[in-house]
Amino acid sequence: MGSVLRQADSSLHFLAASTTIGRATDATIRVDRPEISRDHIRLRWELQGWTIHAVSTTSGSWLNGRPVRLSERVILQEGDEIGLGRPGCDLVVTSVEPSQLIARNHLTGEQRSADATGLLLLPEGRVQQHPGLGWGLEDSDGFHKLDLSGGVGSDLRYNLQIGPWELYLPPPDPPTLMTRPNLDQLHLVLRHTRNMEKVRLILRGDAWEANMGYHVEFFPLLVLAWERLGTADGWIDTKTLTHKVRVYDWKTIEIYLIRVGTVTERVGILNGRNIIESRRKERRISIPPDRIHIQEES
Repeated sequence: MGSVLRQADSSLHFLAASTTIGRATDATIRVDRPEISRDHIRLRWELQGWTIHAVSTTSGSWLNGRPVRLSERVILQEGDEIGLGRPGCDLVVTSVEPSQLIARNHLTGEQRSADATGLLLLPEGRVQQHPGLGWGLEDSDGFHKLDLSGGVGSDLRYNLQIGPWELYLPPPDPPTLMTRPNLDQLHLVLRHTRNMEKVRLILRGDAWEANMGYHVEFFPLLVLAWERLGTADGWIDTKTLTHKVRVYDWKTIEIYLIRVGTVTERVGILNGRNIIESRRKERRISIPPDRIHIQEES
């Protein structure tokens, strides 16, 4: 099980296949220091192994004393030291095994891992994931579905009421899309910090969600969304948008909005590049979907 040891208090954190580290209350691993961003870095399990991705644009990240650039993707090794917000060592990678199901006995410290098929044997029964049913405990009385309403991820504990065992579950596999969703099937959720320093874009469908994270390109999208909600036809001329975004060059904003469409298509949205609708002759732009939600993050 891939894991990270927080050196400050020696606590061990088991990594989900995608783990966020930062100051946010919903971060997978929360590090509450003023110099650390809400969404600071992400660790992901990929075919090559665990990778680190710097997310913060205001505070730095370091790997073995070397800065990690925003565009950089680095494969982690055992013993790697991660610094957050300043050079040094906040986290140490103690293993680079893939994400899997484990259970820990909080009385004895014993730890058990699932086998290659995903089956975990405990004295109280078998824990496994059944197709169509999800995670559950199977004992002499049958299969008991686990309540995962609290979420799935790293450092989350589920009390199965089967004794002293605490269960750590890997995140669910991303949904396999039989058909790629269209923009008109999605809600666009734009979340911003109070000072507008960062804007996050979330694309949400009935049974599918893609969290695009924080990007500077999303700020013009946020301003455009405000105009969409505040005007009768939802259109805004490019000169007005340039002024409201406080950028003097329209070309810069245009590049940002093109990038928004590019990353939208990368997560599997059909015609994602059409997230911005343009009337070039009139020099006016808009967002096609009517279902836009703007939220301030606490």
